[in-house]
Amino acid sequence: MEPGDLFCEPFLNGRNASSMRKQNQDSKSTTLVGEFVGLKHVFDDAVIAVVDLPREPGKQITAFAESETVKGPPPFDGFKIGQAYRFVGKWTNHFKHGKQFAFTLAIPVVPYTKQGVVAYLQKFDGIGPVNANKLWDEYGADVLEIVITEPGWIARIAGINWDLAVALGEAVAKLADTERQVVELTGLFDKRGFPRDLVKTVCNDAMLQPDPHGAILADPYKLLNFSGCGWKTVDALYLDLGHDPSSEERQARVVYYAITSDTNGSVWFDVMEIRAKAFAMFGPGLNIRLACELARDKFGLIQSCRDGDRIYLADRYLAISETAIAENVVRMESGKPTWGSVAVDAADHGALSQHQAEQLCEATTGRLGVLTGTGGTGKTRVVGVFVRELVKKYGANAVAVWAPTGKAAVRVTRELREWDAGVRATTIHTLLRVDMMKGLGHFIHGEHNPLPHAVIVVDEMSMVDTPLCAALLSAIRSGGHVLIVGDWHQLAPVGPGSPLRDLIDAGVPSGELTQLHRNAGMIAKCCATMRETGRLGIIGDAIAEDCNLAMVETLTPLETVHALRDALNFYQVSSESTDVMTDVQVLVAVNEKSEVARVALNGILQATLNPRGARAVGNPFRAGDKVICLKNAYYYPRDGYLPGADVLVNEDGHVYVANGEQGIVTDVSENWIQVKAEEPFRWLMIPRKGGANVDGCKWTLAYAISVHKSQGSQWPITIIVIDDYAGARWVCSRNWLFTAISRSSGIGYLIGKKVTAERFCLRDATYDRRTRLVQAIGTAREKEAGES
Repeated sequence: MEPGDLFCEPFLNGRNASSMRKQNQDSKSTTLVGEFVGLKHVFDDAVIAVVDLPREPGKQITAFAESETVKGPPPFDGFKIGQAYRFVGKWTNHFKHGKQFAFTLAIPVVPYTKQGVVAYLQKFDGIGPVNANKLWDEYGADVLEIVITEPGWIARIAGINWDLAVALGEAVAKLADTERQVVELTGLFDKRGFPRDLVKTVCNDAMLQPDPHGAILADPYKLLNFSGCGWKTVDALYLDLGHDPSSEERQARVVYYAITSDTNGSVWFDVMEIRAKAFAMFGPGLNIRLACELARDKFGLIQSCRDGDRIYLADRYLAISETAIAENVVRMESGKPTWGSVAVDAADHGALSQHQAEQLCEATTGRLGVLTGTGGTGKTRVVGVFVRELVKKYGANAVAVWAPTGKAAVRVTRELREWDAGVRATTIHTLLRVDMMKGLGHFIHGEHNPLPHAVIVVDEMSMVDTPLCAALLSAIRSGGHVLIVGDWHQLAPVGPGSPLRDLIDAGVPSGELTQLHRNAGMIAKCCATMRETGRLGIIGDAIAEDCNLAMVETLTPLETVHALRDALNFYQVSSESTDVMTDVQVLVAVNEKSEVARVALNGILQATLNPRGARAVGNPFRAGDKVICLKNAYYYPRDGYLPGADVLVNEDGHVYVANGEQGIVTDVSENWIQVKAEEPFRWLMIPRKGGANVDGCKWTLAYAISVHKSQGSQWPITIIVIDDYAGARWVCSRNWLFTAISRSSGIGYLIGKKVTAERFCLRDATYDRRTRLVQAIGTAREKEAGES
């Protein structure tokens, strides 16, 4: 591309402004160039701005045809009035604001109007508004090209010295190069499956400067450092660019990918397992010994250890995370705890049973403690009482309550409010504060910037993986206390490791709640049997006064669907005390592919339970539908709705909803849905994007949800679908079934083959995970003892 092209051709791919403005909401990604006028709205992760568009594409001009509204993430250094930007995105119709250009990337480009050029030039030393206008009057639309190529002319007209003129030309050339980088990277990544915002991320990465495009061409594996860039996609680019398929780095990367692509949650892997996977990916030319040594010693990707005659390999990041957890455990063990009296006070006030009080005291004998117990034993109640007493002693600002997900934080906050604890639970990521410059997994609070709190209580710890646990404990201040609450019998973390299990096994002070309070009868017996024997035990085939868990035996997916519909129809038609939408929840194993997966069942159950709900063209939701939020976010409140004091609202008046919270659709249109959510009450406007019959938003039907999504919740009636699909058998385990059954506060059904449910119980997915955290804690203790 010639330098002049950057000044006179403001659109990519030869498209003009008119064609851009005609793109509809289903169009593919395109570009729009305009000069920034001002902001209309500011959100947490995006802005709505007004930009002026040129009257004639391909020319520098002094007038605009019209203004347009654009929405998306601002540049890392913010928008500047009068600056021209190239917006990459597509046209949409917003339910409230009308036509918008939704962009994923905004790149500063050289301005192309007199107003923009003059405003741009006068920012530089020695120019000012008078000289900027002189330069425009002298050279007109060619002025910026002259700035780059003829600094002597600029020095003469503007009356500035040579050095300033050269510096001005270099600055303008750099801006032109930025646009060139975007064009070239966009072409490089196009149609390869990379994240939409990767171009922006790569352009802003300091490690790739001054030539990000050249850096990626030279070493495509640098992309593996960016979120959403997986091995297969990056390796395909590496090979397509003609790099050596047998290079040392590729051999090392194959070993690393063989480790990190495993999905069973282990941290450490037998080298023979990795050898087989690596050969399958690389081929017979792989030297596994050399590849492992390169991955460990030259590229710093993995760590290794020997256990007897076996060698184990781990992702270096995960191995370091285990070491960090171990070192912080020992650090907290070395100090004297001061919260023991608070546990005694909580016990003395009579809000806890004797058993609960005893176990709380056991868990608080050190500065780091663990309180465990199966569902229904009152863990959340104990937390509420304990936090209330902690606030009395330390003050509300010194006490923090964490949960791994927004939904769990909402539930814990509700419980804390019932006990007048005076604090609100928040997610771990919110309190640690994600470092937006480094991305997810990097936090502002850590070892060198600890949190100010004296006491931190972490609920639902069974969901916390090894890296997050390491980040959590590293951020605890000197002298701080941590109570970890969870149930290791439930589902293991989605990420690698099993910190809750390992902390208990390593001998961290622990109390275990075993007396059930939330549910009784067969549910309690079944959970106890699974916990103690690893078997499902005897379950009746009907609900009775002393039997609140029943197994409905079916042999095929079709029979399962019929049994499920019969049960739901019964509660919808025959039970006046039961609201089938809010009191009954269907739990499944997988989201797709099975005949009784979440997506398939939601379509069936929508037709069964809400056949006449009001509809809108192209909108898959109906008024009356049960829906679930899939991502923590803020939403527009419905007109006329005033949020209560217990509702979290941001500075723009938008209402917070956590991932996993449910609601009922009250109205629909082509571009939005209205949703009522409870606890606390909120009435929301949810905008939709996408084509016909696509959810197009962060909500989906919730007649059936996955057991993973149900963690931290409970319902009066649960119906658990036992799925014989091969993919479901891979997902399901004793922990999965234990979690599913314990979601009920009243009655539970299992529908499917009992033999399949019994097979699930044979596998403990938590103990399938191979870690070395217990050994790391032991090593850290020995080191501490030797130094003291």
